Amino acid sequence: MSAQNELPIGTPGELLANARLKQGCSIEKVAGFLKLSVEKVEAMEADQWGQIAPVYCKGSARRYAAFLGLDADKFEITLNGIECTEPPVKSVFSKGLATSSASLNGFRVLSYLVATVFVVLPLVLAYTHFAVRWSQDEPLLPVVSGDVSQVDHLQANMLSGEAQGDRILSTLAIELSADSWLSVVDADGRKLDSELRKGGQVYSYQGKPPFQLHIGRVSATRVRFNGDLVDLSAYTNGNIANLEVGANHSG
Repeated sequence: MSAQNELPIGTPGELLANARLKQGCSIEKVAGFLKLSVEKVEAMEADQWGQIAPVYCKGSARRYAAFLGLDADKFEITLNGIECTEPPVKSVFSKGLATSSASLNGFRVLSYLVATVFVVLPLVLAYTHFAVRWSQDEPLLPVVSGDVSQVDHLQANMLSGEAQGDRILSTLAIELSADSWLSVVDADGRKLDSELRKGGQVYSYQGKPPFQLHIGRVSATRVRFNGDLVDLSAYTNGNIANLEVGANHSG
């Protein structure tokens, strides 16, 4: 690219993003040069280093700086403060709150009722859910389903979970006010999401708990497990969170 640029004070991501924009270089061009996805390049510019594999983390940043013609020695100083390792996964729910066999039977009875009253009950539950959110002045954002085909069916599961055979399925709802990377994997190892998601929507997933959850921008994220708000503060490092949700609802 250009001759070496004088580096202002800032984080590594800010320096890279500012230099790229100043040179009028597209993020797609950078991604092609580094042989990384656009999402990975965006993560570096947002200082979300936990989204880059630790073995490639700082190396990718150095190659990006070299591509932009930044002073290698000065840029290296800024890399000393970044963390490329992901924080350990912690459980949101206490192990002492294990679901009892009586609760499982209650879920099964409820699922039979839902199957019987397949029109009226889902409509009532959906109406009740949105009425409560409206009364609390919460935004009624559009729902983008990660593993659910019907919104009414989803609203019922947010209140109770759904029993299918010997498995209890639960619902995870993630509301974004700004773009953020999301990774969601359920207890069966199904990858329900692994994308940079747009803000202004609610992304909902149904699967067997516990869910392994990775969030790239905690400050713009709210998480609900079966309708209950999850406190992310204890599982956040910088603006990134790694946690296990619903460990004691796995049945």
